[in-house]
Amino acid sequence: MNNIYDLLVISIKNIEVECDKHKNKEEYLLKKRLLKDILTHLHEIRRQVHENLNEKEKNNI
Repeated sequence: MNNIYDLLVISIKNIEVECDKHKNKEEYLLKKRLLKDILTHLHEIRRQVHENLNEKEKNNI
């Protein structure tokens, strides 16, 4: 899971860099904002998954 997450983060950051090359276009600003929102949601999902895994491990002990 961590590998997939890391690849997604890298991909999003690469897309953001490409969007930065076109700063003057509003379309790219909107896309970049959307990517940042997606990244925020990915971080939250990852945090929840880790919490659930840790809780499950504690319950199994």
